[in-house]
Amino acid sequence: MSEQLLKEYAEELEVQRDEVLKTSEKIRQMVLSLPDAAFVIDENGCVEFWNSAIEEMTGFSAEQMVGKCDYEYAIPFYGERRPILIDLVRLNDKILEEKYSGIIRKNNILQAETYVPSLRGTERYLVGTATALLDSNGKYLGAIEIIHDITERQYHLREIEEQRQNIIKSIRYARHIQEALLPSLDNLKVFFNDYFLFFKPRDIVSGDFYFTRTIENKIIITVADCTGHGVPGALMSMIGISFIGQIISQSENIATDSILNKLRKMLLKHLGTDFKGGQSTDGMDMSLIIFDKDNMTIEYSGAYNSIFVVTENQLDSPNIRQKREFNLPDTKKKLFEIRPDKMPVGDYISIKPFSKNKFRVNNGDKIYLFTDGFPDLFDYKENKKYTMRRFKELLLKTADMSLQEQLKIIQQTYDDWLGGIKQIDDLTLLGIEV
Repeated sequence: MSEQLLKEYAEELEVQRDEVLKTSEKIRQMVLSLPDAAFVIDENGCVEFWNSAIEEMTGFSAEQMVGKCDYEYAIPFYGERRPILIDLVRLNDKILEEKYSGIIRKNNILQAETYVPSLRGTERYLVGTATALLDSNGKYLGAIEIIHDITERQYHLREIEEQRQNIIKSIRYARHIQEALLPSLDNLKVFFNDYFLFFKPRDIVSGDFYFTRTIENKIIITVADCTGHGVPGALMSMIGISFIGQIISQSENIATDSILNKLRKMLLKHLGTDFKGGQSTDGMDMSLIIFDKDNMTIEYSGAYNSIFVVTENQLDSPNIRQKREFNLPDTKKKLFEIRPDKMPVGDYISIKPFSKNKFRVNNGDKIYLFTDGFPDLFDYKENKKYTMRRFKELLLKTADMSLQEQLKIIQQTYDDWLGGIKQIDDLTLLGIEV
């Protein structure tokens, strides 16, 4: 090599050396000024910088650590030489996925949380962020790792999780109380050919409830939707079940409108609202029927909640306040919706007595009491509700099936519509066949 070429080569090396020194100085200043613990290794895997924050974290000084190679920088954390996050920055994604779990890569930056059983005598939770250091030509100069202590945050999260688990235990205990209050439906077998209950609380406990009570040759049935869901709704449901039971036990002449009127009065009195003209939202929507087995009649009153009657016959009676007929092509049966009073059992802008409907039924007729949970099922993929019309179509299309076969279709429809997404409200559907 000529003298001129040697001179040019030496000058080029000098320029590169200056650039590396400048880069190294920038890295040093950056590491030293970081408030979080940080250290740098060079291209050979030896500690180049060890800032004051990591000295405080580990108890190892820069004098002790600078120049340490062969994974010795892992000893303060794990008590042994082993690869840590800073050593993985040059690995490709495939190897990272195969050999190391819990590491997140964003562009050229790696991040991972780790648990250290004993760091300066105490357990610690740390999160590390590491990246390769390159010169202007893309040459690997080493790597830097910044370590943040998140122990306090993890302790708070652990405390929150313990509190959450205690709350869940309490709510599950409340569910046992609620289930104990909900009546057995065995008495329906005495009055009807068949029945099903499709009961799906949104949460552990439900703001929906159902109730039955037999009085001689009659059976009282109600399905109700209380204000709210979860714990507030469940508390209202327990109050509703208790009050309805009291009303029936203390009344000589039982009528559906009378039960709702008395229930509203008791709720307003005990909840302290006392007819404030709709200012209180506490209350419930419900449908309530009394079936007279001897006379084959149904008496119905409703607070916002309709009932459906599916039959091959006409449903004519001067005692039906309002009904709506729903038909489908090629179906012999018809669905009649008996409409409710448009007010809740609770405070309302205009308090009026509840009305009463009465009509005859025949063997084979099917009656459905329900809350708004099924029509309001929400499909997040299509961004739409199931709707009342689809609900009517579902019941009418399957009207010739037995109730147990129909229940299977209802369950499948429910699963398909939600697609694994949590429902937005409590859901109750009670079907009975005369």
